[in-house]
Amino acid sequence: MKNKKILIIALIALGSLIALLGSVIVGCIGYYRLGAMDYYAASEKAFFIPGLKEGYVPQGMHYCEDEEVFLLSGYFAAGGASPIYVVDAVTGECLQKVVLQNKDGTAFTGHGSGITRNGDFVYVSGESEPLNVYSYAEIMAAEYGASIRCLGDILLSVSEEDYVTPSCLTIHDGVLTVGEFYLEEKYPTLPSHHVTTKAGDVHYALAVDFALDENAELGISTTPIKAYSIPGRVQGMCFNGDRVYVSTSWSFAFSYILEYDLTRSEEQGTIEVMGTTVPLYAMDSASLIKDYKIAPMSEELAFVNGKLYVYCESACSKYLLGRLIGGKWCYATDLGKMK
Repeated sequence: MKNKKILIIALIALGSLIALLGSVIVGCIGYYRLGAMDYYAASEKAFFIPGLKEGYVPQGMHYCEDEEVFLLSGYFAAGGASPIYVVDAVTGECLQKVVLQNKDGTAFTGHGSGITRNGDFVYVSGESEPLNVYSYAEIMAAEYGASIRCLGDILLSVSEEDYVTPSCLTIHDGVLTVGEFYLEEKYPTLPSHHVTTKAGDVHYALAVDFALDENAELGISTTPIKAYSIPGRVQGMCFNGDRVYVSTSWSFAFSYILEYDLTRSEEQGTIEVMGTTVPLYAMDSASLIKDYKIAPMSEELAFVNGKLYVYCESACSKYLLGRLIGGKWCYATDLGKMK
């Protein structure tokens, strides 16, 4: 009789725990769905993010206009060589997967935080590492799941006190822009990159322009030509004419897309980057047009056919949150429909 009572109490406790867990899940879905309601209403599912069941953590994205494909980079939460996936932008089909090697043949295990392409050169950032450069032709011609060795790397450093930390990458208007990620204490940046803009904004990171150069061995001049003072927590950016869209996020908080008008970006003077003095501009409150509240854990961005594509890491096995709120998909958003 005593054992029966214990069993009944245990079943009641288990039922209460399940009910509580269900309430938490429903509350979580409601909180994020309602909080980003305008974003979901203005967006459509563009493609299913590949590799999530394999432990892939999405980070970088680049749209290849000529081939109508997306190049996707990131890392595996459990370790191992980081991948590139290729997704058909029209059908959403995953066409290719390769895993990356350094130039010495060892596994590239970097973050894959940014990816972009210039002709046959595909640039992948690992945050603290140099930019690894791969052949687009080799990526597309490889067997599915094969390893690809890097052609070489680009070091964005001249000393321990003068470097650019490559996080997000984007190519536009004949330049490669390399953006830094800053987060208080956890991801510091060089003190020389800390700027108070003329508008009074305090920034701790830079985005730096490097010219594309067909005569350079890996397609990029390593001499900076311009810098932007940018806010913290920048995960990605893309340019569309005079507008630049910046993805900012951290942890489970809502993400924000910041839209800047570069014609309003005021010159802040000059700054020394990698031994070169360059003009400094600002992506700050003076040039900010609008900020859009969206789902958590946004990463890289691409502007394609009038819509903003947002890549997100929330549905990976490291976090799982996105599986409750649609984060398994890359969304294409009509910003004109957002309030």
